Amino acid sequence: MLLTIESDEASELLVDTATVRPDHAAFVFLSSRATTPAPTDASTEEEPRSAFLLAPRGAVRRIRFGSRWRATAVLVPTSTLFPLLPTLPSETCLYAERRLLDRALQHFAEAVLAVDETMSSAEQYAIEQLVAEMGGAVLLDRTGVPAGNGSADAGLYARGKAMIAQQCHDRLLTPAAVARESGVSLRRLQTVFAEAGNSIAAEIRRQRARRARALLETDSHTMLSVGQIASEAGFSSSMTLRRALEQEFKSTPNGIRRSARMRSTFDEHALAG
Repeated sequence: MLLTIESDEASELLVDTATVRPDHAAFVFLSSRATTPAPTDASTEEEPRSAFLLAPRGAVRRIRFGSRWRATAVLVPTSTLFPLLPTLPSETCLYAERRLLDRALQHFAEAVLAVDETMSSAEQYAIEQLVAEMGGAVLLDRTGVPAGNGSADAGLYARGKAMIAQQCHDRLLTPAAVARESGVSLRRLQTVFAEAGNSIAAEIRRQRARRARALLETDSHTMLSVGQIASEAGFSSSMTLRRALEQEFKSTPNGIRRSARMRSTFDEHALAG
């Protein structure tokens, strides 16, 4: 979901992912023409000139503006972000320093919002996928393992997980292929994953399960069968998909779809007031 909010006067912006669309994370890009003194209310932030706000699900944050301001918001289902970054920030993060990836997401969102025509279902799906992947890249850039920090093993583990997240839909992806793409031997990568309490095969299965859940929860995929979802997520069969969902989420394909419909109905009622 993409939207732009503007105000020609001093006012306050409320970012709330706790009440409306609680299963989404918000990427909010802020800009204003002037700054104001520090607020007396500790729950309200001082006005930023240009900033990027990352709000995980269940977050509430207020930003006070003393002049004209604009906010572009990108709301992404957390289920589509988990395959790219399993752990989201626990609190909102306000970044005054802008980076290439978050600027790219902002420009893409604003370009889509500027198009004054009805999108086809194929276009809408493509945009949803691009936004999810760009949002995941922003999260990895902001909250992932920083380059040059931590041990070499930590960096290798992070790169391996990121590569699996990006390619898990490929049914030919194997531990050997992950090691080859990572530039190390299979034994070396297996050791690194084992030291982190994980395994390459388990990570591939986990990421495929998360991708399958995201597809099951997406409105544009409601007509796909469980077998088709399994193929899209990289599983060899619907049975392996069902086993993975049970192990990872203690649920079934139908159960995940049913929960997604219930959340959607709740959101519609909340938006309707």
